[in-house]
Amino acid sequence: TALDTLIAGAVAGGIATFATHPPDVLRTRVQLKAATSLVRIVREEGVRALWVGSTPRIARRTLQQAVTWSLYEHISTAMGGSSVF
Repeated sequence: TALDTLIAGAVAGGIATFATHPPDVLRTRVQLKAATSLVRIVREEGVRALWVGSTPRIARRTLQQAVTWSLYEHISTAMGGSSVF
């Protein structure tokens, strides 16, 4: 159903964003010359520093993926394809 797809997209988007946030923090810090490794960030600022700013990003990506998955399923089914769910 559409609700199943919406929930699956939201969950997948949230988990993927949560898992990929620490490397994004490192990338940003390296670009700003503020840190050189995840170990250094954890040692100096603690583990929580790896997820600073993650809440708005997770909220945005959760909504984006929910809508993307739902639209994909709707359009795929409308064009004669089979539904994943």
